[in-house]
Order: sequence, then structure tokens, then C-alpha cells
Amino acid sequence: MAKNIDEIISYTPAELRVGKETYVSLYAYDPLSNKLRRKRYKLNHIESSAERKRYGRELCARLNEQLRNGWNPFIETDSGKGYAKFEEAVTDWIRRQERLMKDGVTREATYVEYASKVRNLLKYNRNQCIPIVYIYQMDASFLNDFLDYIYIDRGNTAKTYNNYIRVISVMCKFFLARGYISTDPCAQIKSISRNRLPQKERNVISSADLRKIYEYLSEHNRHFLLACYLEYYCFVRPKELSMLLIGDISYKSRTILIRKEVAKNRKEEITTMPEVVIRMLIDLDIHAHPDNYYIFSDNFMPGRDRRSEKTFRDEWLKMRRKLKLPENYQFYSLKDSGVTDMLEKNIPAIAVRNQARHSSVSVTEIYTQRRERKANEEIAKFEGNF
Repeated sequence: MAKNIDEIISYTPAELRVGKETYVSLYAYDPLSNKLRRKRYKLNHIESSAERKRYGRELCARLNEQLRNGWNPFIETDSGKGYAKFEEAVTDWIRRQERLMKDGVTREATYVEYASKVRNLLKYNRNQCIPIVYIYQMDASFLNDFLDYIYIDRGNTAKTYNNYIRVISVMCKFFLARGYISTDPCAQIKSISRNRLPQKERNVISSADLRKIYEYLSEHNRHFLLACYLEYYCFVRPKELSMLLIGDISYKSRTILIRKEVAKNRKEEITTMPEVVIRMLIDLDIHAHPDNYYIFSDNFMPGRDRRSEKTFRDEWLKMRRKLKLPENYQFYSLKDSGVTDMLEKNIPAIAVRNQARHSSVSVTEIYTQRRERKANEEIAKFEGNF
């Protein structure tokens, strides 16, 4: 459907009018009335006729430069913040997310995702022939073009497309609440239905490859082997591993405390340590260090300094290349493998759910799809009356 002609012609240049009344006049598109609307700047308050003309010509030049850059006087009138520069407003929002992360309000992974996706939005805008300048120009049309670029031009997955919508929607709601925009441009943008998305892949590590990993790390890095054990047996997430303290371990109760400031869901929880994990902790003399030491510091040994969750992934990558294991084996695959193997050993799904700290048993049972499919022996031997 063709747009309103006034919306397509978004403005007419400012001109100086001299007569009984001296003023500068321009027309700009008013989104509320959906048509071009005149804006006048009266200059009769300037006593000198020559000074009025000089000031009027200068004002025309300034206004026309602003109009070319996307400025709209009626947007500015409705909300002064709508005239804020797009790049500055979005960058300030990223800094706000960083502060929330540092204060422990949001997780580091949340900040990293938000910052990465929104910076891609800024980069996309800079590469446009006519980039938007002001925050009010971030409308549904602009965002849809960006999302098409992500999904079609860059070839990202439907899940990534949906994640971009989710992040941008959070940012737009912030701008709406703070008066930068008058409507939410994300409100009419629809995600791709979850039912149509490909099912999440669970990359289970084979028993033979688990044995290879054990034998290699037993010889070359037993402390990283402990990290792998905690991932496989106790389902401790990578970031949680990076923040575990010696004092979080209870040999008496055979549990690991996942403190609320560490846990993904911000709830204090425990995870059970199987005997094989306890034996390794004792063999490595983990208990000989102060309670306030991180379990994994320099070289994955106990120490005062915390190392990032990326350290675990980097070490895993080095080991995977050394052993020539499949690329789809990620460090987090140890957790998927542990859950799958526990279910294969007929440990009740409710117990596995609690150990994995899943939100529901239905989440845990997703892993059963990876279990070996076998014919039912009783049905195989069945002979009916037919």
C-alpha cells in the first residue's frame, strides 16, 4: 500500500519571508496529523530590519541542515528526548546494562548478549547510505530492515532472529518509559513461532570419547578434569564454576552450595556430589586451602583470583583439538551427557531434574530423546490371536 504523499515528502526547506511580518517558514511531516504541517519562527522581535534578515538567513541554513539530517520540529515538540542522537541514546543504554551487570542485578551473559546485539544495530545504521540520526527515527520500518539484514543477508538462524527481537524490544520499552519515543516500534514486530524452530541439539559425548578425555586430563591437567567432573556429575554451569569457593563444598552433607549471587536463576540451591567427585576433591587436596579461595584460579588450581567462564571454554577447545574430537562437543556438552547418562541408568527424572536445577521435569525429559532406542523385548516376543 502506498504511503501518504506527505509522509513520503517529509519536509520542505525553510525560507525567509519578509513583509509586514518577518518570519522563517517550513513544512514538516507531523506524524500525529499524518500530513505536512507548517512551522513558523517569528522574527519581528528583532528591531533592526537588516538584522532580522541576516538572522533569518542564518536560521534557514541551520534549520535546513537539521532537516536534511532527519530532524523533525514536531517530534521535538512532543518529546524533547526524541531529538536525542540515536547513537548516543543507544550507547547510553548499553552503559546502563553494564552498570546493572556490575551491581549484580543482571548476569554477565545477559549484558554480553545485549551489548553485542545492540552494537550490531549501531554498526548496521552506520553502514546505511542515509543513517538515522535521531532516536525518534528508530521506527518499525527501520527495525524490520535491520532484522531482515540479520536473518537474510547475514544468514543467522531463526532463533537468533528471535533473540534480536527480544533484546531490541527490551531497549525500546526502556526508551518508551523514559520519553525518548512516543510509541514502541517493536510492538508490531512478530517473532518466528517457536513451534517452527528446529529442536535444540543436545550434543551427547560418547562413552569412548569421555574415556579419552578422562585419560588425557588425568595425565595433563587433573584440576581441569575436576572442572569437567563438576560439569558432568553436578551440572554446575561454567559461570558458576568460575565463582565457586572452597567454602561452598560440604564433605559432610556431600553437597555443593550454589549461592544466589552465583546461580543463573538467582536462587540459592545445592547440588549433590557423587562419591567419584568427592574422591577427586580429596586427591587434589582442595580442602587444604582457605574457604575464601576460588576452587578454580590460575591453572585451574585453588587461589585468590577469580577466572572468567571463558577460561573453561578455552581450555576445553585446546583439549578437543589435541584429541581431535568433534567440533560439536562443547564444554557444556558435559552437562548434556551427564543428564542423558543418568536417565539411561534409570535414575528417576525428578532426581535428575533437581540435580540439574531444571525448571520442570519436562525440560529434563527433553534429554530422553537422545537415549538409545531399543525394541521392547516383551512386544518383540508377542504373538496375538490374529
